[in-house]
Amino acid sequence: MELAPMALAYHADEGELQINTDISEASALGVERALDLFFGYYHYPSALLRINSNGGQLAALNYMIQTVERWRKEGRRIQTEATFRAASAAALLLSLGEVGSRGTQRHTALLYHHTRVGGGAGAITAGGADHLAAMLQSKDRRLVTRLADHVAAGFGGPAALAAEGRARCELLQVRHASINEALEGQASRSMPKWLRSVAAMYRECEARSSTAAHIKALARRFEQDTSMDLREAYALGLIDGIVGVPDLKPKAAAMVPVAVETRPLKPSR
Repeated sequence: MELAPMALAYHADEGELQINTDISEASALGVERALDLFFGYYHYPSALLRINSNGGQLAALNYMIQTVERWRKEGRRIQTEATFRAASAAALLLSLGEVGSRGTQRHTALLYHHTRVGGGAGAITAGGADHLAAMLQSKDRRLVTRLADHVAAGFGGPAALAAEGRARCELLQVRHASINEALEGQASRSMPKWLRSVAAMYRECEARSSTAAHIKALARRFEQDTSMDLREAYALGLIDGIVGVPDLKPKAAAMVPVAVETRPLKPSR
């Protein structure tokens, strides 16, 4: 059975839009029409975007974000969930959903990376390449900063981001066996290699009362251009939960406030 590129559903208290296509001009206009319908006609207080996409165009993503922000200013909530995959622009759309309600499935494939240039046969000079690189780097900085600012604001500012982030890292450490079993079907005694550096990044955010370290960490991770472990996405504040993994919840700071302050991470084995 072939999935419809976009499909709307109407529930008792929210509208739902499934996005099973690339992030393009057509899908951006489809998101705009759907949200206008959900909020402007049906007066839902919230909507859910269920994303299954390999990504697409930056201009289309920006158009979607503008539509989402317009309705946010009206007090509406736009929640996001990735089903099978969310890559590139689609992964950013997922993470720019309502902080605290951005979810994935256990099998969801996530890929975050910096801006790419589409394929084509056009020639490019050295000067043109330098100009293109500067342009892409500027776009990358704006996107990553926008994402980091969105996450920090969703948690309540730099201090709250640091507390939430450290709590999430602590949660991944303390309950790693049950989390791994829920995700992979088997418990694991080893800690992820990235966990210590992410925890250290949040300590720097706390010490400096700034999100600068978070922005740098996201930029470095996006440069890797590789699929992201769902646990890492959770630790970095890019998602808030995984269906079927009850240990991973948003607002982890409310769950383990003391442990975050007193227990250092154990070294990886």
